[in-house]
Amino acid sequence: MVEAGGLPEFGGVGDVWRHACRPPELVFPELAATVTSSDAGTLTTDIRLANPGTESLEVIALEAETPGLATAGPEVPFEVPPGESLSVPLTWTVTNCRLALQWLEPQLLYAYAGESSARGHHPLDSAAQAELVLLVDRVCGGSP
Repeated sequence: MVEAGGLPEFGGVGDVWRHACRPPELVFPELAATVTSSDAGTLTTDIRLANPGTESLEVIALEAETPGLATAGPEVPFEVPPGESLSVPLTWTVTNCRLALQWLEPQLLYAYAGESSARGHHPLDSAAQAELVLLVDRVCGGSP
């Protein structure tokens, strides 16, 4: 009989697998968004990408996956060296007020390649989301 003791609080078997059984290279990205500038029609954020793994990660996609919003950023692919992080500027614009005003949680779609590869989604933090709400309000106002 095996007794599991000292396990951290997790949300179920899936979370345990994701955090305990996957190699560190698959725990990507560690994202943090900082708003760097804002004007009438755009919002620029610096997205910090961290690679906690032991091999370089080739980022092959990094874009908005939020209806009515688009991002412009660096050309992909680019690499994040092992054990390092880098800041990537993304400029957000409203492309469709009707969709943007429905306000689904803004997320980034990311994909990376290397020894292992994956695609995923990552929500923006609360401060960046609040700035995006203000951007949508400036651009769209009360329009349907």
